[in-house]
Amino acid sequence: MKRFQWKVVALMLLVSAIPLIVSALVADRLLEDTVAIGFDARLEGGLEAAVETHRRYIQVRRRAVVLETRDLAHDPSFLALLDADPPAPAALQTWLAAWIEQVSDPHMDVAMIELRPADGAQTPPLRLDRRDKFPEDRWRTKAQGAIARTERGARFELTVTYVVPWALFREFEDLGHLGRTFDQLERRQASLTTGYTRTLVAFSGAVLAVTFLAGFLWSRATTSRLGRLARATEQVGRGNLDVQVPVQGRDEIAQLTEAFNRMVAEIRQSRDRLAYLERVSTWQEIARRLAHEIKNPLTPILLAVQQLDRKFEDYQDQPERYRRLVSDSMEIVSEEVESLRKLVREFSDFARLPRVDPEPTDVERFLRELIRTNPQFAPHVAAPDDLDESLDPGSESDREPHEGRARAAAAGDPLTAGVDATMMRRALLNLVENAQQAIDRAGLPAEGAITLRVERGDPGSVRIVVEDRGPGVAPEHLGSLFDPYFTTKSDGTGLGLAIVKKIVLDHGGDIIVESPLDERGGTRFTLTLPRA
Repeated sequence: MKRFQWKVVALMLLVSAIPLIVSALVADRLLEDTVAIGFDARLEGGLEAAVETHRRYIQVRRRAVVLETRDLAHDPSFLALLDADPPAPAALQTWLAAWIEQVSDPHMDVAMIELRPADGAQTPPLRLDRRDKFPEDRWRTKAQGAIARTERGARFELTVTYVVPWALFREFEDLGHLGRTFDQLERRQASLTTGYTRTLVAFSGAVLAVTFLAGFLWSRATTSRLGRLARATEQVGRGNLDVQVPVQGRDEIAQLTEAFNRMVAEIRQSRDRLAYLERVSTWQEIARRLAHEIKNPLTPILLAVQQLDRKFEDYQDQPERYRRLVSDSMEIVSEEVESLRKLVREFSDFARLPRVDPEPTDVERFLRELIRTNPQFAPHVAAPDDLDESLDPGSESDREPHEGRARAAAAGDPLTAGVDATMMRRALLNLVENAQQAIDRAGLPAEGAITLRVERGDPGSVRIVVEDRGPGVAPEHLGSLFDPYFTTKSDGTGLGLAIVKKIVLDHGGDIIVESPLDERGGTRFTLTLPRA
């Protein structure tokens, strides 16, 4: 689950990182374009030119104020009106009003014109006042003076108050401020780009950190619940059907957990029912087999007793003949009772198989000792004295196998497996005895007809092979050969091969049967055991 958890976190980081990277690239490109536009040399030059033009325009306006006032002081018409006798103030004001209209424009106007004698005479000044039209918050005033001399020698002080819109000066100040700001930005261009990059990196790092933390916490909560389900599934796979997983939340995982718990409960109930039915079926099969096996010997016993009862009257005066009849009946009864004892003994052995206790064993040496200590194997299996050379670890590995002998498939290191010698000996004895009986019943040659050998199996396993040249097993019987109570022999109980398979399985191994081996028949049992 750890790998799944980290995959979820990595996926969330990837999903978060992709838009961040794309946004960073786009923003970086936009910043570069913006900076390139903002710090374009043409823009800078244009801004400087605009500031200079505005400055010169204001200077021109200032000179114009001086020139216009000087021209007014020397204007012949104006001077003629000043020399008029008697003076004509109304005509002078009318002329001045016309002059104002002539010199005014949107960026300059005249707020007031004042005339007073320059010789100190007490004559009241002539004033044309228009200041009420020009509020101080919108117009800046500039007074310009000059001396007007008439032809008769009179001197007048002329003062013209000009007004200029404050907006003109504010625009000039704004352009100057913009130029200074541009210079500062130009000097800070590198630091601006670096600051943006740092800010973007910090923001991206914070987003990724939050994503990682959120993904880690969420995935841990999710994978822990999935981990509990996985561990519970493993326990169910090992046969523990009592496991239950706590249900947390109301999401799909919670629904899956509830379904898992229901499934396990249903499987447990089904297993209990099947186990009960299997036990009942097993006892029914045992009862049927026992009834069948007991019925067979009881019939001749009953017939023998009935014969004794029928012949009692006939043989009252012939005790010797009756005695022979009783002896014959006793022989029949004894044989059948012995059959019953054998049946009971085999059932008892099957029911009380001891627990397997395997120990590391050289399987080749084990087979050699098995054959040496069981002379009843002859002549089907070779005598022990003939096996020493073929089982010797130092013998040639490419020697052809000899029928009728226990032999190793490869020389060299011993083939060691965990073997309970007593139980494995019992299993192999059963296989050899079955093969002997099949060969003898079929009337086939017995000499060397059974082969026992050891083979190196898949890595970590050893195979014991019991092969015979008997009549073989019918194909339709192969699937039932290891079932309890299945037998093809008239005097068999059907427990021998079932015991063999249980012993092999208790060793942690497996057993398979192959038959026929060729057109003449033959059977091969292969016992696979884990190496020790």
